[in-house]
Order: sequence, then structure tokens, then C-alpha cells
Amino acid sequence: MVLGAKVKLVTKLDKTFISSLKFLDGKKIAYVDEIYKEMLIKKYPQIEFIKVDSLKEGLNKVNNDDFFGLVEILPVVGHEIQKDFSNSLKISKEIFNNINISIASSRNNLILNDIVNKLLNSITNENKEKMLNNWISINYEKEINYEKVLIIGSVFILVLIIISFKNRQINNLNTQMKKYIDIVDKNILTSSTDLDGNITKVSEAFCEISGYTKDELIGRNHRIIRHPDMNDSTYKHLWETITRGKTWKGEIKNLKKNKEHYWVEASISPMFNKNKEIIGYTAIRVDITDKKRIEEISITDGLTNIYNRRYFDDAFPNIINNAKRKDELLAFLFMDFDHFKQYNLNFRT
Repeated sequence: MVLGAKVKLVTKLDKTFISSLKFLDGKKIAYVDEIYKEMLIKKYPQIEFIKVDSLKEGLNKVNNDDFFGLVEILPVVGHEIQKDFSNSLKISKEIFNNINISIASSRNNLILNDIVNKLLNSITNENKEKMLNNWISINYEKEINYEKVLIIGSVFILVLIIISFKNRQINNLNTQMKKYIDIVDKNILTSSTDLDGNITKVSEAFCEISGYTKDELIGRNHRIIRHPDMNDSTYKHLWETITRGKTWKGEIKNLKKNKEHYWVEASISPMFNKNKEIIGYTAIRVDITDKKRIEEISITDGLTNIYNRRYFDDAFPNIINNAKRKDELLAFLFMDFDHFKQYNLNFRT
């Protein structure tokens, strides 16, 4: 019968955990059977392996500190430790994983062979395992695997360092993001509305130019800043564009809280949820009031405050084409003021 057995290292209970036999340079290790000698010397040439005449002798010398340890197959040494050395020796390290051991009898003793074979065949594998465990069962001292503890501790510390570094990066990014948001809030005219145009969010810059506070704007409809000079057609086109999921861009004249006006160049876009459904609208504006004032000055007369020749040259082709499309009549009124130059000179002085 052939069984696979493990070769173990036996030491005293007071010996520290042995993670590898490479740390046993120069130590004296006893062995009994010559079958292990070549394997041991080949794998661990730095260790001094010494043969003893019997397992009992070797275990006694280990117990008396004559040897650091002894190597032997687990079934044999386990039974011996259990019997005589359970309070002083322990299994410390596995040397070889699987060594074949056999039970043999004389070929001439056929009756004994037949009895042994029948006996072995009558024992179930489960019972064989139980018998083997009972034979070799010993109390292993619980040792701390410091190498594993060091590895696990190092990994844990490394993870903590990485987490700490990432948290620091995230905190720095959050700080920078808050600064950027604050800059945008104070300098960019932004607002958000729901689907009905009710204001849900506004920037400080928007409040400053409109004259309203956030509390006065949030929850109110955007019509609160609509100027009466704006045509209905402009807002109709705006809503048709953004409700189709598109972005509308254009110039809008708005009304301040104190009834003054200001001009903005607006870009209004829809906001979508994960199902690509429109859930609101966001507007970004640029204050172009000064630009519109300059344009107004360039097309009006400073004295009479009426449109000048430049505006007439720009507007006249559009007026003519519009009348043609609508098949409407167009009339021109010319007025001539006598001696108007004198009024103009007196006004300037």
C-alpha cells in the first residue's frame, strides 16, 4: 500500500515562527531516514543536516537543544510527539509536500498479503482518513506568522497612504472647484428655470445687474424681468427652439427692479435627465448694455434724439423689402426746418 505523506520540521515549543528554512543557516537539523538526505542537502545546502540512529534519539536531542530541529514524515513524528513530547515539541514547518510511503510484506508470505489486502479493502476511505488523523493528531502551537503580518500590515499602510493621498487630491479639487464656482457666481449672469420658466437658481452677478435678491427671484417666473419693448415673436421663437431640445442665442432687453433696462446676449439651453428628457433650462448671459448704448448713439442725433442718416441707410432696405413681402404701401415724410442751423449753433454753445 502506498500513501502520500508530508515531511515536517519539528522544533521546541519556545522557538519562534519559521517562515522559511533559508533563515536557518548554520543550524543543526537531525534526520533519521537516508531517503531524505539527498533531497534535504540539495534544497537547503546552507543547513547542517546530521543523521541520528532513531527517531526517539533525535527528538530527545531536539528537546535538549542539541539540535535546532528534526525532519521526519508527519505520520511517524506526529505519533511520537503525541505520545511522549506533546508538552515540549511542535510541528513548525512543512519541508516537503508529498513523500510516498509504503506498507510491504514478504512475497513468500501469501497468506499475510491476502489478509492485509482484504483488511485494507474492507476499510472505507473515510475511516482510513479518521484512522490516520487519530494516529498523527497533535496539538499545534498557534504561532504568529510575522512575515504575513508584515505583508498585510504593509499593504494596509500602503492603502491608507493611497486613500489619504486621494482624499487630499479630492479636497484640493473641491477647494479649487469652490473657487471657480464662486468666481462664476460673482461674475457670470446665469440662471436656471423649470419647464414653465419659473426660476430655480440664479447667480450673484444676475442679482446684481437685475437689482433683485435671490429670494425675490427664486420661485418667480422669468417674466419678472421682461421688458415691454421686446416683441412677442422673439420669445415665441425662443420657446419653440428650447422645447425642441435646441439652444437659442440672441439679444434680449431686460427690466431691472428699479424699472431701468439693460441688454444681454443670452444663450439658453435645455437640461436633460438620464432618459434624455428635458427637465429645465439654463441661461448664460453677457451684459452688452454699453454696446447697445454705443450703437444707439451712433444711429441717433444728439440734438433731436431722433434716428440719423446712418440708421436710415441701414433700415431703409429692410423696410422696403418688408413692405414688398406684405404687399403694403409705404409712405415717406420729409420735413425741412428753416434756419435750423442757427438753433443747432446756439444749442452747442
